[in-house]
Amino acid sequence: MKRIIIYGAMMAMLISSTHVIAQQEVTKPSYISKWITYVSETANGAVAEVKVDLGVESVTPSPAYHFQCSFLLTLKEPDSTGLVELKNPDLLEQIEERLAVSMLWSKGVYFGRVTSKGYRDYYYYMPDSSTFRAKCNRVMQDFPGYSYKMVIEHDPYWFNYYNVYPDEYTVQIRYNEEKLNELLEMGDSLTEARTLQHFANFPTARDRNSFEGDLVRRGFKILGTGENEGDLPFGILFGRRQEMDKEKIEETTLQLVDLSMQNGGYYDGWICDPIVTKKK
Repeated sequence: MKRIIIYGAMMAMLISSTHVIAQQEVTKPSYISKWITYVSETANGAVAEVKVDLGVESVTPSPAYHFQCSFLLTLKEPDSTGLVELKNPDLLEQIEERLAVSMLWSKGVYFGRVTSKGYRDYYYYMPDSSTFRAKCNRVMQDFPGYSYKMVIEHDPYWFNYYNVYPDEYTVQIRYNEEKLNELLEMGDSLTEARTLQHFANFPTARDRNSFEGDLVRRGFKILGTGENEGDLPFGILFGRRQEMDKEKIEETTLQLVDLSMQNGGYYDGWICDPIVTKKK
C-alpha cells in the first residue's frame, strides 16, 4: 500500500509523454468488474480494510492511463478500529458513488480504496488528470464538513494497483465463499460430499506433468488436459471427492494454490453440480 514515486529524468520523460497522450482521443478500457474486500496491514503495521476491483487486472497496464489519482478522505467519527464511520456511515457510500460517476465521465478507472486509522483513500487511473481536483471539489460541495486532500502521481506501469491487489490465498478464499453461496442460493444444503472439478494452468508441458504427479499422489483423478493461448497455455482438469465443509474446501484449495505455484503455474478454481433435495 505504499506509494510508488518515479524521480529524475524518467519523471521528466513521463510528463512530456503524458501531455501528448492527454491531447489524444482515449478509449476507456473494457473489463468486467469483480470487487472484493479483505483486511490487511499497511507498511506501518496498522489494520486496513481494502476494497479492490480484480477485474481491472485484465487491462493492466493501459498505456494511455499514466495518471494515478487518489482522494484521501478523513472520517468524521471513526470507531476504535479506524475502519468504520460512526457518524452518518451512509454518507461514505454516497461520496464513493458520486466520485465514481464523476471519474467515469472523465474516462477514469476506479480500481480500489483503502480504509485505515480513520482515513479512506480512493484510487483511480486516468488518461488526463487536469480536471481531477475540480471534479472532486465539486462532489464534496454536497458533503460539507469533510476534510480531504488529493494526490496525483505518474504510474504508467500501474504499480499502485498491485500494491492493493490481494495475494493468491485471499483471492482463493473469497472465490470459495462465492461458490458456496451460489450453491446455497440454488437450494443446496452442502451436506452431501461430491466430486469437485478443479482447473490449473502452466507455462510448459513439463511443469504441468510435474503438477500432475503431485495430484496423483494426493488422490486426485486427471480428467483432461489441453492447450490455449497466453502465458500459461498448458491447462489441466482434475477432480476428487470432497466434503462441502467450508474449512475442508479451504484446506484443499489453498494446498492446490501452493502446488500450482511450486510448479510455476496458477490454480484457477473449482466447480461442481448442485445437489438439491426435491420437496415432497
